[in-house]
Amino acid sequence: MEPLHLKVLQEVAARGSIAAAADALGYTPPAVSRHLMILERDVGHTLVDRTPKGAVLTAAGTALLVHADRILGQIEAARADMARLGEADHRTVKVATFRGALLTFMPDAARRIRELPDDVELGVEVRDAVDALRAVRQGSVDIALANEQVVTSPGDGVVIAPLMEDELVCLLPADHALAAGGSVPLEALSGESFALGGRPGCPTDAQFRTACRGIGFTPQESYSNQDHEVAFGLVASGLAVSVVPRLAVPPPRHLEGVVRLPFREPLVVRIGMITRETDAASRSLQLASRALRAAAVDYVGSAGLQDAPAGGELGRPPAAVG
Repeated sequence: MEPLHLKVLQEVAARGSIAAAADALGYTPPAVSRHLMILERDVGHTLVDRTPKGAVLTAAGTALLVHADRILGQIEAARADMARLGEADHRTVKVATFRGALLTFMPDAARRIRELPDDVELGVEVRDAVDALRAVRQGSVDIALANEQVVTSPGDGVVIAPLMEDELVCLLPADHALAAGGSVPLEALSGESFALGGRPGCPTDAQFRTACRGIGFTPQESYSNQDHEVAFGLVASGLAVSVVPRLAVPPPRHLEGVVRLPFREPLVVRIGMITRETDAASRSLQLASRALRAAAVDYVGSAGLQDAPAGGELGRPPAAVG
């Protein structure tokens, strides 16, 4: 088994189709299919079912993906360790985070790092939770700020420290019957059309779907999107309602025609700092972690003052952890 073939399997699993995997890898779809065929020949099993709706891993493919994640993670971690051996005193701590953090407390964290006498800086990139976790395991980033639910095996080379609590909020058209209330009963949404994220494995979407099933209904997903801005547009036009983390909602001036409300029974999202076990003693990583935590605490303390309602209740502000 070649690492390249395992990478192809990994991307097909993450993207859900041969074409999307090809785009992510910079290959053509036939090239991705050839790599999969070679891998299937090597292992003696069909790994991917090609369907009209996309590519789905078989039981053998799912089993092999676990090994692929570990093998590729170890290769990338080894490369990162070798690269760090040649670093000078200057150290950039790479952080993978979500868009909401970048728009709220991350700039303050970067400022705090710059003010330290130590020669440390933050390098920031936006990734979804699943990709952020993978990047930490592979060593291409040092810290991931992500929904704790993506870490299904905390002992598998990574550690997670609680950072803050967020919550899911409901986005409603401003003229919706539920928009005048202070919160939304989950059961009141059973007949609604939803615009939810289309990326497989999204932890907040999975959390919402599980909560709905827990009270006896499956949300009707009429629209699939990978961009919250698209969801805002669909909600503002009255075509759907949506559910997003509170930190993902832009400032009120960008929400014309949309009301955001908390759920009557809060759907809590726990945000953690994910790092590799092997980096626990790194001073630069410790400094960066302290700056991130301090910035998150300060943001939580001021969020209620800075984020005043504008045509709709915002819900409870995030909570600091630890």
